[in-house]
Amino acid sequence: MLSLSSTALRGGSGNVIKQQQVINKGLLAIINSKKRELNLLVLAKKNLQDPEVYRKSCELDVYIVKYMKWQNKARE
Repeated sequence: MLSLSSTALRGGSGNVIKQQQVINKGLLAIINSKKRELNLLVLAKKNLQDPEVYRKSCELDVYIVKYMKWQNKARE
């Protein structure tokens, strides 16, 4: 992941802001894809307690946490 300073985000570099936007869009695309996969798996298994559903849910959680951390870094 990129390391961004607060001055860079406030207008020090337009390129840095564009990089941040690309990373945000990429993470959101991955999260949405994982959500779709999880929804389809839940429909197929018809059981939220299934180990495969749990693993897919954990996989989604990892990307959500990455996105949240990235958002916090961007605000610093």
